[in-house]
Amino acid sequence: MAKTYIKADFDRLMEDINKIDNRVKEYMFDIGYEKWSIAHAHVSRSIFMKLNIAGSLNSANRDARDLPIKKFLQFMMDLVMRWNNEHRQHSEATFTELGNKYNIIIRENLILSNKMKVMGSTHYSYAVIDETGKRNIVCMHEKNAPAYNFK
Repeated sequence: MAKTYIKADFDRLMEDINKIDNRVKEYMFDIGYEKWSIAHAHVSRSIFMKLNIAGSLNSANRDARDLPIKKFLQFMMDLVMRWNNEHRQHSEATFTELGNKYNIIIRENLILSNKMKVMGSTHYSYAVIDETGKRNIVCMHEKNAPAYNFK
């Protein structure tokens, strides 16, 4: 009940508890739902979202914490970039018909890019890793590849 964001879900769970022992509901009500329930909290839900993101990152990097700092930072950069790209692709899934000229360009670029690995981070920044392992950061918004490269 404490972790539900929707009051209807909270009420359903509270009714389940009430069926088991009605004293629990009274006790929780006396404490005040707003003190322990996210659905009834008087603070911004964005605080909980930030805490959830931090918890997800902490959980995901648990095994990587023992790595040397450079490898740990690389792991974290790859993780955040992968997560951002997966969620961006999911939220921006659209279907657009292109003209024949652009389909040819895309096909040619696809053939050239088969030797590269691209990891998206945000709407505009990507890491491009070539077949030798050289990493370049590309900013599509500024239409450039900044001078910082990682090996």
